[in-house]
Amino acid sequence: MTQVNKINMYTNEIIKTYPNASVAGLLNGDSAPRVINQCERKGGTQLPQQGYYYRYVDDKPTPHRIIEIFDLDFEKLGEFINITEAEHYTGVGRYSISKQLANQLPLNERKLPSSGIYFVWKDVN
Repeated sequence: MTQVNKINMYTNEIIKTYPNASVAGLLNGDSAPRVINQCERKGGTQLPQQGYYYRYVDDKPTPHRIIEIFDLDFEKLGEFINITEAEHYTGVGRYSISKQLANQLPLNERKLPSSGIYFVWKDVN
């Protein structure tokens, strides 16, 4: 059996290493097939909705993006795995979030958002 890493979605740091997918699933409330499925998915696939994912020990963590949010004083308020999560927790609509994420200007050069929250992509490698 192949060892499995549980990896933090926000930092790509290894949280814990398990002897196999069955143990990883058992200790985290996931099924072994779900753990194996995540381990066998490579870059370019959507990562899970929770704050972690699984990879075999011999595989590198998957580079991906998360959403960071900032207030009008550019203080970081939080991080989200995807637009749906950001919409749910902030109450800002998907369209408004998407529009801001498409804006590549630095925060201090952007127009003030009507929501009072800036949304930006952050690469996690």
